[in-house]
Amino acid sequence: AYRKQDGRILLFQPEENALRLWLQVGAERMCMPSPTVEQFVEAVKDTVLANQSWVGKGSLYIRPLLMGSGPVLGLAPSPEYTIPIYVSPVGNYFKEGLAPINLIVENELHRATPGGTRGVKTIGNKTG
Repeated sequence: AYRKQDGRILLFQPEENALRLWLQVGAERMCMPSPTVEQFVEAVKDTVLANQSWVGKGSLYIRPLLMGSGPVLGLAPSPEYTIPIYVSPVGNYFKEGLAPINLIVENELHRATPGGTRGVKTIGNKTG
């Protein structure tokens, strides 16, 4: 989320981010029910409005999660789920303007197991 010069707060492609992040593919792959795009966008809007005083000259970083919150210990889908949406104020992404960077592309090593959850944003893919 970011604030325009006229004071309005705008979200950057919330519907596309909902689909890209996890709503359809990720939730299904992790055996979780998913909210609709409309439910997700409404929850993000509510969270941003509740934290609008934190939207300054930079932007408000938004991190939604979908987590099992039911009383299950073991390998089984949870009977209930919670969607916490964390926000944090951040500075301008390109403070000094756009500048080229050097990158290395790795073709031999993989972050996630082939056939696993590599196409899904899941905590299991964040281990090193």
